[in-house]
Amino acid sequence: MKQNKLKYVFVIIFAGILIMPIIWMVAGSFQTRDALLRMPPRIITEGMGIFNYVEMLKYPIFKWTLNSIIVSVCASVGSCVLNLMAGYAFAKMKFKGKEIIFTIFLVTMLTPGQITLIPSFLIIKNLGLYNSLLAVILPGMSAFSVFLCRQYIEKIPDEFFAMAKIDGANEAQKFFRILIPLAAPVIATILVMNFIGNWKNFLWPMIVLSDEKLHTLPMGVARVLHQQVAFREDGIPGYGVMMATAAYSFIPMLIVFITAQRFYLKGLFGNIKG
Repeated sequence: MKQNKLKYVFVIIFAGILIMPIIWMVAGSFQTRDALLRMPPRIITEGMGIFNYVEMLKYPIFKWTLNSIIVSVCASVGSCVLNLMAGYAFAKMKFKGKEIIFTIFLVTMLTPGQITLIPSFLIIKNLGLYNSLLAVILPGMSAFSVFLCRQYIEKIPDEFFAMAKIDGANEAQKFFRILIPLAAPVIATILVMNFIGNWKNFLWPMIVLSDEKLHTLPMGVARVLHQQVAFREDGIPGYGVMMATAAYSFIPMLIVFITAQRFYLKGLFGNIKG
């Protein structure tokens, strides 16, 4: 019992350490600049209000949000379809060189993304997609969840697909009528992982998007931070506006994760029971 209590204590302390910056960010977004400069810092101060969020609305924040939603949703759905199809092929189909191809694929996953930035940029530019949302959406369709899909689909009993074949179902029908309903948890996992990954992506959109109208929310947040530091007449950064913008950009990721948390965890650790 004592060991279990100690485990809970360590978990609570560790969770508190991780969540404290988020609490401070949200609390600071409602504080005045003078309150934020006060030492030691306080979570609750006098004169708290939404004035930092009002200042934030002077920027095209909703346009940036819309661009991020389009990119994140399209890339997540596309990635989910690609990963499921590849995972189904590797798990349930038989073809020559399957294991070799899968091994090569796993090796490519070890390649750091920074190495492929220049080749990816040249491909996007030669396809005529530079400075368009497609330039962010297509590379955002990550195939890194193929391994997860294969491991999950392998747990689905082959009898389900065999019975569907006896009833005359083709591969497309087995995929949509058998696989997708049974793979709902892993689908949710892929959607959450890719949505969060694309939502917070900053480096690649910064490389391929030069038009300010196409900027995503992370790029917009960086713009707000820069202007609140570099263009303040009194020389004191607008920390409150910076925290308000950061807190605003964090909310969609939190909503998506909380909404799909049950399916997300089941997709990572759950089992298929025949």
